[in-house]
Amino acid sequence: MVEALVESMSFRHIGVVAEEYAVSKDGMRMFGCSISKPAWKDADSRFGLRISHDKSFRLSCTVGVCVFVCENLAFSGDFTAVLAKALEELLARR
Repeated sequence: MVEALVESMSFRHIGVVAEEYAVSKDGMRMFGCSISKPAWKDADSRFGLRISHDKSFRLSCTVGVCVFVCENLAFSGDFTAVLAKALEELLARR
């Protein structure tokens, strides 16, 4: 899933500068954050992602200058997409 999102951003000329992902102890939840830099801007932005295999929450992503993603379900950013179904369909096409 992460590879599909990074590939999708690269099609839009947005490069990933750094990434950090973590999985919960039981392996049922994944959280992550990446720093991306668009080719046309000097500033960078953050992209947060979380998903659970145990259905405790849906696929969610957030974007912004300051993004917070935590295992205790804290999740915030400047813009949080609520179109989880659209994201899941995008990833299913891959």
